Amino acid sequence: MQVSKLIRFAFSKHSRYLVVGGGTGGVSISAHLLRSGVSSKEITIIDPSPNHYYQPGWTMVGAGQWLIHSTSQKMEETLPKNIPLSKETIKVVKPEENKVICESGAEFTYDDLILATGMRLQYEKIQGLKEALDDPNSGVASIYQLNYAEKMAKIAA
Repeated sequence: MQVSKLIRFAFSKHSRYLVVGGGTGGVSISAHLLRSGVSSKEITIIDPSPNHYYQPGWTMVGAGQWLIHSTSQKMEETLPKNIPLSKETIKVVKPEENKVICESGAEFTYDDLILATGMRLQYEKIQGLKEALDDPNSGVASIYQLNYAEKMAKIAA
């Protein structure tokens, strides 16, 4: 009896501009490149998120001027037209090789890498802050995270 092995094939793609992050920063720089005459075929965006969140709009949510659902839409609906999107998750960046390697094994090479991954909030680094943010009865909120922006709107009302 012969046992067949599952062989995982990784693909490789080259882009002139590889944009890691499909948030406001990644979308803005990609649109700027297009307006500057760069072809959409020369740009690739990598972001595993199914949704794009317009984080600057969370300020308006916190002020009670917008509803939270108006700050989110499907990633494909947000990106500039005809720019390829990969839903991969980056595992390793190898700048000396102009390459990123994804968790799936896929590799992307580039001429220029644009990191627009946003920031990682660490509320827990400030003693008591995370607990206060999570407490619906506290007067502590933030416009820098989706659920806390909604809390800000309730406090401000």
